[in-house]
Amino acid sequence: MRHSKPRGFTLVELMVSVTILAIIAALAMPSVESAYQNIEMNRVTQQVMHMVDFARVQATSRNRAYQMVINANAGGNGMIRVNESSNSRCNGFGAGISDIRVLDFNSSDYKIAKIVQVVPSALGGSYNLCFKPDGRVLRDDTAKPIPTTVSGYGSGEARIVIQRLGGNKGAQVVQGVAHQIVIPYNGIPTFQSGFPVGS
Repeated sequence: MRHSKPRGFTLVELMVSVTILAIIAALAMPSVESAYQNIEMNRVTQQVMHMVDFARVQATSRNRAYQMVINANAGGNGMIRVNESSNSRCNGFGAGISDIRVLDFNSSDYKIAKIVQVVPSALGGSYNLCFKPDGRVLRDDTAKPIPTTVSGYGSGEARIVIQRLGGNKGAQVVQGVAHQIVIPYNGIPTFQSGFPVGS
């Protein structure tokens, strides 16, 4: 009985195998990239929520008011800053400590996203958020609750809406589902998908 020698791959078989692997890799790349971008967007959303939690917890533990300044246009992509008041009221931020925490959407860590909207629209313009030691979130100019100006959301709620940036050859455009960080009267942030109702 003759035993045949084990036969290797021919060059044609090897080329076919490499081609099939290249096609499979090309098909998988968009979903891998999309999954990575979703993970990054969730990370940025969590950072915004951590900023809100930080202001709320610090206000309670230090018995000082904390201010959250939301600038949707700073540097192009936006910025969120947290300041400490010199007292427990919403009027001592000039004499307090500035920029205790800063989340800059133009920095390399967060440039995947952009602040595309704040609700109410006067937020970050006419007034900012004031986190009181008793847990309430108020306007920093009047020390009153945020008014209901958009149908579909509750009295006292503020919203920061961020969206993923993408595009080719440096042209950055917003893409994908918007992430809403809802900051209610009690200061405990929640997350919602899409744009605010009635916006």
